[in-house]
Amino acid sequence: MTFTAKLEAGDNGFQLYALLCDGLVMTWREVLTLWQNDPEFGRFYLRLLADVPFEAYFWEHPPFTLGELDKGYEVSFYDSRVLAGKRADSRRFASFFEPDLPVVSFLNLGGDARLIVPCPQAPEDAFTHLARFVHTAPEGQGLALLQLLGKTLLAEASDEKIYLSTSGLGVYWLHIRLDERPKYYQSRRYREM
Repeated sequence: MTFTAKLEAGDNGFQLYALLCDGLVMTWREVLTLWQNDPEFGRFYLRLLADVPFEAYFWEHPPFTLGELDKGYEVSFYDSRVLAGKRADSRRFASFFEPDLPVVSFLNLGGDARLIVPCPQAPEDAFTHLARFVHTAPEGQGLALLQLLGKTLLAEASDEKIYLSTSGLGVYWLHIRLDERPKYYQSRRYREM
C-alpha cells in the first residue's frame, strides 16, 4: 500500500489534508483501523505531522459519528505561535501517568471529553504540543499514541458526534481531545457542522 497526504487547502497559517491509499481517498474507518493496527501507516502519519510547516499547531478534524466512519477522512492544522513559545508542564496530568505505559487515556475534569495523553518517556519539553512531540519523542511512543487513539475512537464511535483535536493552551502537555463539542476549535466550518 502507498499512502500519500494531499493538500486540499491552505494559506500561511492553515493547512487541510485528505489522505490517500493507492490513490483513493481514505475513510475514517480505514484511518482509525490503520492507526490501531499498522505501524507502517503510523510512521506515515507521524511523518505527516512532523512535516506540517508550523512550529506548533492545533490539530483538528470535522466531527464524525459511527454512521459516518465510511466518509472521507480529513485533517486541518492551524498555526499557533502562542503555543510554540510554551514549555511543558506535566503537573496537571501527573497523577494519571503510568510508569510502564507510553500513553494513557482518561476523562477530563468535567467528564465531557476523553483525553489521550503520552506519559513522560523523554525530556519533558518533548510533550508540550503535538508538533514538538512528533519531532522529539521516541517513535514507538508516537505509534502507541496513534494505536490507543484508533482503538478508543473505534470503541467510542456512536450516534453522538465526536470532535477530535488538540489545543494545549490550557494545559501545556500534549493531550488529544475526544470531545462531545468543539470546545477549543479554531475552525468555524468544523464548529458549525
